[in-house]
Parts: sequence; C-alpha cells; structure tokens
Amino acid sequence: LLYASVAFGDGLKDRREVGAVAAGPFRPYTVEIKDDAKAIAAVTIHYATASVENKLSALVVRLMVGSGLTLLGLVAVLSIFVMRFVSRPLGLLVRHAEVTAAGDLTAVITIASNDEFGILAATLNRMTANLRAMFEKVSTAFGDLEVVSRDIAEVSHRIAEGASGQTD
Repeated sequence: LLYASVAFGDGLKDRREVGAVAAGPFRPYTVEIKDDAKAIAAVTIHYATASVENKLSALVVRLMVGSGLTLLGLVAVLSIFVMRFVSRPLGLLVRHAEVTAAGDLTAVITIASNDEFGILAATLNRMTANLRAMFEKVSTAFGDLEVVSRDIAEVSHRIAEGASGQTD
C-alpha cells in the first residue's frame, strides 16, 4: 500500500492522508460510504501493481509455453495419425504398382481396411490377377502359334519335296 486517504464531512472536504503518492505503476481504488443517498465518506487507496504485473507476466509466459507445448503435442499426434493412416498405405500401394510395372505379376498387396486405400488395394490385386491371366493366355496362344507354325513349315517342306519329286 503506497497511499491512503479518507475524505469525510460536509461535501467530503475534510481529508486525512497516510503515505504519499509515488511515481511508478500503481492503481487507485476508491469506495464511497453512503448513508441513504448521501455520501458521508470516501476512502481511496493506491497500491503498487509491480508485483501483480510481474506475476501476471510470469503467468502469461507459462501460458504461452504451455500453449506452445500443447500445440507441438497436437502436431505430433496429427503427424502420427497421417503417417499411420495415409502415408503407410499409400507407400504400400506405390510399391505394389512399381513391382507390378517391373513385371512381377505375382505380387499381392494386403491393406486390411474398408476405406479408399483398401478398395484401391483390392482393385490393384484384381488388375494384377487379370494381367497375369491375360499374360498366361497370350503365352499359351504364342505356344500354340509356334506349334502351328512348325506344322505349317513341315507341311510346306513336304509339299515342296513332293513337288520336286514329281518334277524329276
């Protein structure tokens, strides 16, 4: 407490003071004491605010640090969430596509979820199975074509031998 004064009497003209108004941060607080509607006294005190301001500043710093740490924690949790539920499945899908593009049609991807990543994994597995089936059909057709081609070549060779035997 830096300063206190009490004003009283008719028109609150009489005054008693204790201490002195000091320079620096302070806050005045005045209360009127009334009897019915008439003010019979007014008490004013000035109290130093430096300690309150220091405590308030420390509280604000702690609040800012706490908020920053909380935000950092939330970002970490969000990052883990994104990695677990987005990046990892997406990476598996990309690796499967690369392996399939390199020619491995036996690769199968397993993502046990019913979201878009699970649907895409199932679709890529069906696509790979269809490609494998088409490749097997083409290989079989190519093998059959080789057999037919050899048979035609052999028949053509026999016809040519038969024709040359008839001309002799």
